[in-house]
Amino acid sequence: MRTHGEGGLAEFAAIADPVRRLRELLTIVVESVQPLAPSVHLSLLGDRNDPRVRDAVGEVNQARLELLARTYRELGLPPDRATSRARVAYAAILGLLHLAQTDPDAPRSAALADEATAIFLPS
Repeated sequence: MRTHGEGGLAEFAAIADPVRRLRELLTIVVESVQPLAPSVHLSLLGDRNDPRVRDAVGEVNQARLELLARTYRELGLPPDRATSRARVAYAAILGLLHLAQTDPDAPRSAALADEATAIFLPS
């Protein structure tokens, strides 16, 4: 299974088609998260006042944001918009992750991944 850690990001970064890359990233978030299972990343966000945690979370966030921004640039957005869109998409991804983990009835389907992808593709 893919993760969103360094190895997982490398796998996503290797996907040449940015639309497919974005869809696969969102699909992993929507379909693969176990309900009520703890998320290390979300748990660490609560400890961000600890400098070690803050630095580690910051590095992970930065890597994820850079991949998303690159994806949006490849989809044709200018750099400033790509960065802004990446931030909004990442915030939504964290929200989807949180909902998937806290709501045992949260939908986990390709249709939900399709909706998420449609929302975050540039128009």
